[in-house]
Amino acid sequence: MRNPKGNPTFKKFYRTLLKKNAKIISQNNLTSPPAKEKIFIHLNSTFFLTGENLFYKIYCLNAETNTLSKISKISYVELVAKNKNVVFSHKIRLESGLGQGDFFIPASLVSGNYKLIAYTQWMRNEGENYFFQSDIFIINPFQSNQNDIIDNNDIDSLLTQNNVKKQSFNNKDNFKKNVFVEMALKKKEFTNREKVVIKINSLKDNKAFGDYSISIRKIENNIQIPPRQSVKNYFSFYSKQIKSNSKINKHYFFLPELRGELISGRVFNKNSKTPSPNVKIAMSIPGKNFILKFSTTNQEGVFYFYINKKYKNPDFLFQILDNKTDNLELVIDIPKSINYNNLQFANYKITKKVKESILKHTIYNQIENAYLSVKPNPIIEQKAVPPFFANEIDLDYYLDDYTRFPTLKETILEVIDQV
Repeated sequence: MRNPKGNPTFKKFYRTLLKKNAKIISQNNLTSPPAKEKIFIHLNSTFFLTGENLFYKIYCLNAETNTLSKISKISYVELVAKNKNVVFSHKIRLESGLGQGDFFIPASLVSGNYKLIAYTQWMRNEGENYFFQSDIFIINPFQSNQNDIIDNNDIDSLLTQNNVKKQSFNNKDNFKKNVFVEMALKKKEFTNREKVVIKINSLKDNKAFGDYSISIRKIENNIQIPPRQSVKNYFSFYSKQIKSNSKINKHYFFLPELRGELISGRVFNKNSKTPSPNVKIAMSIPGKNFILKFSTTNQEGVFYFYINKKYKNPDFLFQILDNKTDNLELVIDIPKSINYNNLQFANYKITKKVKESILKHTIYNQIENAYLSVKPNPIIEQKAVPPFFANEIDLDYYLDDYTRFPTLKETILEVIDQV
């Protein structure tokens, strides 16, 4: 939402908005204005080869209490390349501050260093420095030119230069004992395809109760990979960002998505270019479980829609509910893109000595993906559903061919059974 400089009505509008959302704020035990938020993401890894999946779980937290946030219902996750291009942008629905998503690493991605960024719209008012960030290292073995990630030094020398410890199953420094829960295995070594049972025990009774995520992945012993963010390190980083008191962009104000995904737009007169207040707008998402909502423009010609239900159809339909629409124009607000020019990228590389290891890993990935066609696919493809007001009519009824009924209701029930 635009906040022009020197606009005295802006703070008044914000207070009015919070007053209208007083019921929502009260239900979520929020103060006015809502508390700040921060996001932590648990990743399955920070190193990927083409053909693998990046899995992540989102923990959206109240920045003051470090408890799961009840403010934002939508979070945003983006993977940014070193050239500042956004590889993917996910919009993740949050339930009690929790969400999850995944991304398949395609062969179109080039080898290099990337950044995973996560935020909520409410966090954008604090500036990009408050966003969650994690370095991601991706290798595309099908790419012919790997000069950007190849280092001619040997692996031990490369690790020494970057002060990175060589990861190993026998290196106990990589594993820190959790004081709340423990994971117990029946034995330490397993054969190929052997069933593994993990038992999770609470070390502090009900104090250990909560939401956890577990990632199991083979540790790369000979490849330098970015360290994963720990909760402790992330909280320390966030505290430093608050103390640095980074400059907030006052030209824009981002509303918290308290009740779901927020969509805004405006209606104005085509000829005079002036806002059109009190215009009724309808928004629909076609489909079997369709969504239909209505809104009215305010004095500035602005309207808002909150979507608090899940949907699969990416197509939205907007319509002005007015007999005189020739002079009116409806425009949907496009979210302001994030400026990643100041984003700092890591410079992780590999040596030619790990060629055989990567080749073997790539072959395993191709075998795994080759059997996807016979494995159960949890993703169900959504069939395209035509909009309600379609130009083509699927079925014609000539009522003179049927027995006439006295009311439209009876006609629909007895004859037009497709409605």
